[in-house]
Amino acid sequence: MKMPRTLIALWLIACASPAIAAPLAPICSPGDIDLTGYTLTFSDEFNTLSVATVSPKSPATWYYWPPYGAAAAYSASVWDASAFSVSGGILSDKAFTDSGGAWHSGNLSSVDTTGAGFSQQWGYFEIRARMPNSASGSWPAFWLGQTGGIPAIKNGLPGEELDVFEWYGVAHDQVPGVVQQASHNWNVDGSQDLTLPYLYKPQTPMPDSTAPWSAFHNYGILVRPDSITWYIDGVQTNQIATPTSHMTSPFYMMVDYALGGGWPLSGAVNNSHLDVDWVRAYSLPVSKLPVGIDFSMDGIPIPATALAGVVPQSNWNNTSANPLSGNLATVKDSGGNTVPGMAVAWGANGSGGHWGFGGYNFTTNALGNGDLYSSALFAYGGSNSGWYAYVGATGVPFATYNVYVYFEGGAGSININGTPSGTMFTGGSTVSFPSASVTGFVAAANPPVAANYVVFPGITGTSFKVYETLGSGGGIVGVQIVPQ
Repeated sequence: MKMPRTLIALWLIACASPAIAAPLAPICSPGDIDLTGYTLTFSDEFNTLSVATVSPKSPATWYYWPPYGAAAAYSASVWDASAFSVSGGILSDKAFTDSGGAWHSGNLSSVDTTGAGFSQQWGYFEIRARMPNSASGSWPAFWLGQTGGIPAIKNGLPGEELDVFEWYGVAHDQVPGVVQQASHNWNVDGSQDLTLPYLYKPQTPMPDSTAPWSAFHNYGILVRPDSITWYIDGVQTNQIATPTSHMTSPFYMMVDYALGGGWPLSGAVNNSHLDVDWVRAYSLPVSKLPVGIDFSMDGIPIPATALAGVVPQSNWNNTSANPLSGNLATVKDSGGNTVPGMAVAWGANGSGGHWGFGGYNFTTNALGNGDLYSSALFAYGGSNSGWYAYVGATGVPFATYNVYVYFEGGAGSININGTPSGTMFTGGSTVSFPSASVTGFVAAANPPVAANYVVFPGITGTSFKVYETLGSGGGIVGVQIVPQ
């Protein structure tokens, strides 16, 4: 949902703050956006107008109403599809009054109330737009919402809102011109989580000091598993670490010319319009998307569209071979792309098996963590018997990456690229690993399930092997490889 301007003082520059906590550090370096290797996944050049007024919207490109229910009426205007027109490859979204003096304006959403339409988890989203020639009360925006917040598919999990830009007519005469760029971490109850990382920066200056209402500019956002970066005309303007706990479903795009937002409508100009040249989205290059391996020997794989892992990703590689050993000659990343030359192998030198939650099936859990924890690869031979399980990867395309090892129960040790030995753990307890950390992890909200993972940060080289030596009842649940 859109946020009124009551929190206008709560903005921060994320990269300047040492308090940000995230599995991966953000880039935090200035520079222009480089889309080399990215794949265009959505494009509307507005040569024609394709907007539906009923849901489901297919085959239309856009739906005229925000898809997430009653909160969609955040504007002081009435959403009206007649506000839109297209001429010369430019979309015009007009704010106007009717014969009774009521304001009307337009909203575009890339999905409808069923969640059908365009959405994606990671990637670059961009619009080329010119702000309205209007003043106080104008409130256009280009922003991303998550499909998990749509009532028809609501997942009961926290969510994220990313405002690529919001612009307020109250700043119409401010020179140099400014826009707002923000992210909001929404809790399940609708309150905002103000713990880091998040961004609220209402005074983001235009890089070239020009006025955003005087000419077209490109406004973009790069959403990665480790960082979120805002751009204007390809120049980085803000950045935060990715709030992974709130990244619970794919993002859809919204373009609107709202009114109000906490400001009076005293300066809103009748028949003023937000102009849009195009809207585009790109998926990340294969080399920048995480790869997940899940042991699903009990027949409960993670659905391709579900998100799982500490760094939430989709398209997990579900293994279904003999639990004692197996291999994947074709490995996919979170975008469903085949990773050229990458392979995964696993095995155990003791008796093998699988472990589950007593028949619980968490396939409806949008995070997919219940399914991730439904099986484990383990070798059972009693304590200190020398049995071990391993998972190895070759052809890893990342220069530097973190390896997350998900495990369940038992007592034993985990090692990477070495002989299995060393630190003991009991699932969920405090433990020290050389070059690793262990953290408690909740796999599913209902029923609550205690689970665990180990992080090996800063791994380099094109191959690695993770070992786990086991006592009774422990095993490797899965492995996630996340580029830095």
